[in-house]
Amino acid sequence: MKQAKSDAFFYQSALTVLTASILSGNFYLFYWFYKQWKTVGLSEGKKPRPFIATIFSEFTAFVLFKKIWQAAPLKTVKNKQVYLVPAILSLVLTIVVTVVSILFIKDTYVSVLLSFGAVVVNAALYSWVQRIINATAPKNTFASKKLHLNSPEIIFLVVGFVVFFSNVPALLFLPSPDTIMRRTDDFQKTTGILGEKYKVLDTAYSQCARDIDARYKVLDTANEVAVDTYNKDLGSCQDVLKQRDGIGAQINQLSAQLIKSLFEK
Repeated sequence: MKQAKSDAFFYQSALTVLTASILSGNFYLFYWFYKQWKTVGLSEGKKPRPFIATIFSEFTAFVLFKKIWQAAPLKTVKNKQVYLVPAILSLVLTIVVTVVSILFIKDTYVSVLLSFGAVVVNAALYSWVQRIINATAPKNTFASKKLHLNSPEIIFLVVGFVVFFSNVPALLFLPSPDTIMRRTDDFQKTTGILGEKYKVLDTAYSQCARDIDARYKVLDTANEVAVDTYNKDLGSCQDVLKQRDGIGAQINQLSAQLIKSLFEK
């Protein structure tokens, strides 16, 4: 919705704020904060710094919400201190989500439910704030029931939707970071031991292969004993080669299993 120069705040339908916030995983609220601070700054005749205020929105919300509640008519807001409720709840919600996410980092289902629940609660809080804002709008300048998104709002909504909801399948059906690290560590330990064996066998094969080639050049084929000895040593050298190649194949198999396990719960 196009803002007039006299507007004190960024006016939007409360339902639009609620819907756009949920669908974008709250990413839309970055734009919401930016527009609120920019509009407030212009209306107060100050040089707005909306970007900085938006980055620290969890704390600047206290200042913004206080301005909103002070501007609201008494018939809408009887207690001007109520602005603390959405500001504190939003801050506490962020802290709780962060702490619980760390504690339950291994439980992806808890992470998904927690994230979605936080998105819905936060969206509801800002929808409430928007309803208070709309009560301050001059008559005939704001249609509260009209759902309308400008181009930047649509961009934030689409980007947030793609980023947030594309992570849900990954969290539900892919292993947790902790599981991936454990599987990777196990792979490295196992292949580390096999790799050392491969090096030893490769060195032994290289040495025996050189020895066999040198002996073949001077081999007396008329001497049965020399030929039998040569054939036995050749067989032993080929056994070393088979063992080396077997370990190499085992490492390749483990690598394939690791890659497959990264996509299995």
